Amino acid sequence: RDLAPIDPRHKSVARKCVECGLCFCKICHVPWHDKKTCDEFKKSEAYLKSDAALFESLVKTEGWMKCPKCVTVVQQNGGG
Repeated sequence: RDLAPIDPRHKSVARKCVECGLCFCKICHVPWHDKKTCDEFKKSEAYLKSDAALFESLVKTEGWMKCPKCVTVVQQNGGG
């Protein structure tokens, strides 16, 4: 895999991409927010001005779906 824990204390949620070095949260899929819960971070000014928040807004506006397992934005491939 291309993900590695960044800190043993946070090994279940903090990840670092071995390709680009970005540290992010495995739970909410945004840049790592040390010392804040996912909910706290998503209410912060740092998040609200981020590309991640802009993308989330676009996902909601367009009515796109996310995979229930990995939360990746997916496109319906035919079918109903």
